[in-house]
Amino acid sequence: MALATPYGVAAMGKLRISGPRTRELIRTIFRRQEWQARHVYFSPFWDKNGAKLDEVCWFFFEGDRSYTGEDSLEIDAHGNPLIIRKMLEDLESRGCRLADPGEFTRRAFLNHKIDLCQAEAVLDLIHAPNDEGLAVASEQLSGNLSRKVSEWYDRLLGLLASIELGIDFSSEVQEESDVGPPIEATIEALLKEMQELRAMQGAAEQLRRGLKVVLIGEPNAGKSSLFNHLLRQERALVDAGAGTTRDFISANWVCAGQILELVDTAGLRDPESDLELQGIERSVALLEKADLALWVVDPHGPERISAQDLLAHIAPERLIRVENKCDLGKWKALTQMKEPTLEAISVSARTGEGIEALCQRVAGKIQSINLGSGPSYGINERHASILRRVEEVLATTRDPLRSSGLAAECLASDLRLALEILGEMTNPHDQEALLDRLFSQFCIGK
Repeated sequence: MALATPYGVAAMGKLRISGPRTRELIRTIFRRQEWQARHVYFSPFWDKNGAKLDEVCWFFFEGDRSYTGEDSLEIDAHGNPLIIRKMLEDLESRGCRLADPGEFTRRAFLNHKIDLCQAEAVLDLIHAPNDEGLAVASEQLSGNLSRKVSEWYDRLLGLLASIELGIDFSSEVQEESDVGPPIEATIEALLKEMQELRAMQGAAEQLRRGLKVVLIGEPNAGKSSLFNHLLRQERALVDAGAGTTRDFISANWVCAGQILELVDTAGLRDPESDLELQGIERSVALLEKADLALWVVDPHGPERISAQDLLAHIAPERLIRVENKCDLGKWKALTQMKEPTLEAISVSARTGEGIEALCQRVAGKIQSINLGSGPSYGINERHASILRRVEEVLATTRDPLRSSGLAAECLASDLRLALEILGEMTNPHDQEALLDRLFSQFCIGK
């Protein structure tokens, strides 16, 4: 059992239960002897002592047609934390236990409702920071990666079957040398397809983490004030003294329908201490990793860092010059900047002037640096590692075929190894350690 909605005061709190005693719980909690699967019912929730805890809506899902592959019950109660706590305590007194993180999805995998690629897609779907990430995770959950792996598996299996047929009935089939070229061509095609799929990992990982937007500039330029204004909360400390921010601060920022990681960094100047030097070094490192940087400047004072200083660490198309403190009056025109090709915009982090225009500019940049059509598959590090190992086996097989040929027995052995490795993509042999690591990243209740 688990609470499947966030804990706290809300209109509704959903409890999820799965296991062989689900029907027994329905009979005792709701005092019903008959019900239909996948129908909604409205009943009091009676605790073990006969007290009514709440009036709830509940749904029963029979094992072969439930998310977990087991009899399951979902209860929609009023979202008062006190009610939810009392229900969980009552369920525990009836023999239920709290689910581990991701245990419902883990049971779905173990009961063959989904494979491992689809289970990973569930996690990606929950945490997707943008529309593209949602689309890729949804396609993977529907089985697009699993089908591609299955197709490769069938092609390798077909090769292996034809080779073993030649070994077992060598006098009744073509000579081994006659089947060499088609086998080599098939292996070559598989290698190319796997390499193309593995190349999508970088783009897929970027979709998972979202884009990083870094605020960079001199001390007292107003980076932290702008950081707070964009987030609409006092997240960073702001002070009139220079060097308030000694380390970076990050938070999620929703802009243009995407969840971006917004990072406030230490001001760039000649450091006055080792601690400040470490903060500045981290700022530069973050700038180099940024998908987009907002160079916050105070145009009313002297500039000690130049565009060239920053462009040594980031491409110009990923840098926007933000002239802050426009509420303090006029200053030199933006067209007089030394870097006319660098995009610039004026704002006031104090009054909010120009902030909407800045957000629109950021949205345009995101659109231009985004992934285009995006990757077709949500390849992660585990997938890429498996594909790399399969490619190594197939490349080892292909090279002797190109030169002097390869004994049928050796070729068959290599193909069996490639099939074994490829099978780990959807159904790993050493499941426990891998599943523990994967599902520990899930929230409780999923």
